Amino acid sequence: MPEDANTLAGFWKVRDGGPFGSEVDDAFEGYLLERHVPPMPSLRHAYYRLRPIIPVALRRALQRWQARRCDVTRFPRWPVELSLIRFHQRALSSVMADRAELRYIGLWPGDRQFAFVLTHDVDSADGFARIGEIARIERDLGFRSAWFVVPELYPVDWEKLARLVEDGFEVGVHGLRHDGRLFASRAIFDARLPRINEYVRRCGAVGFRSPATLRRADWLQEIAVDYDASYFDTDPFEPQPGGTCSWWPFFLGRLVELPYTLPQDFTLFEKLRLDAAALWIEKLELIERYRGMALMLTHPDYLNRPERRDAYARTLQWVAKQAKCWHALPREVAQWWRARAAAHWQTDGTIDTTIEWGTWRNELRPGVIRLDRGELGW
Repeated sequence: MPEDANTLAGFWKVRDGGPFGSEVDDAFEGYLLERHVPPMPSLRHAYYRLRPIIPVALRRALQRWQARRCDVTRFPRWPVELSLIRFHQRALSSVMADRAELRYIGLWPGDRQFAFVLTHDVDSADGFARIGEIARIERDLGFRSAWFVVPELYPVDWEKLARLVEDGFEVGVHGLRHDGRLFASRAIFDARLPRINEYVRRCGAVGFRSPATLRRADWLQEIAVDYDASYFDTDPFEPQPGGTCSWWPFFLGRLVELPYTLPQDFTLFEKLRLDAAALWIEKLELIERYRGMALMLTHPDYLNRPERRDAYARTLQWVAKQAKCWHALPREVAQWWRARAAAHWQTDGTIDTTIEWGTWRNELRPGVIRLDRGELGW
């Protein structure tokens, strides 16, 4: 991880801009590392021990009951939490007292306005069987996605996954059994880690997402991948609720962290029964405005009805019309974020990076932050 990766100076890479101050950087890192999130309740640990014997219908009823009890107006609010956006605005405004604008290293390759990333957690054999159907929807609209599989929960057709990769998709690992026990104790984690890493090697994965997004930053470092995708900007409905409030990648130790920033389909379809396409597109418009990363987490398990697949397709159709959107796989975003983190301004005003990826070096461009009529924009 670059030394200044999770500081505001390291994030923005403003030309001729010094550090923002240790208190500001501590607060910024506090968001990213979820220092505001309390420990996972012991009741939820008990739930995962009993989960295998709880009928599916009862589990769904419990999940809907829990969702109705969530206070989505508390920090971090759902489905949109703007506190980190406001934090960036205040910090940048504080260093613009005598400047009309600041030049920074662009957040995305070339002139791209925002990034759009498709990921799927495949949580059952039925979901695995539906991969081809969902992939066709994406392919027909010019997209590719990443599929996170649970290798010891259902039979995995590794040749099918290899064909997906050949077609430009990505495959990642989604734990081992999806039983909520991976981080329950160090002994369980140590017992499962070698097999997880073996499956990572078997499918050539560079990314990991923890089942049920249960997470421990320090233990995740031991999984042999380049990026993790177990965090989110805001989600009070997850077993380990909280949120980083970030619409951008960040560094989690040696890993690039790619938080999902659009509400999960399971939450919208099964728990809350909302208009998924309308909510997704509304948040996409905000993320585009602030040059963020719109990372979707959906499940072929729950894209199991025509009306749900239609909502998904309508969302992709909206994105396909955005000329300055970067449609990227998560592995590409992780590579880009490392290259950008290693980039620096040269004395002649050009940008270079120490990362030896020629493609990314050619895509590093300056951006401009302006304060116009009291409103900060970048």
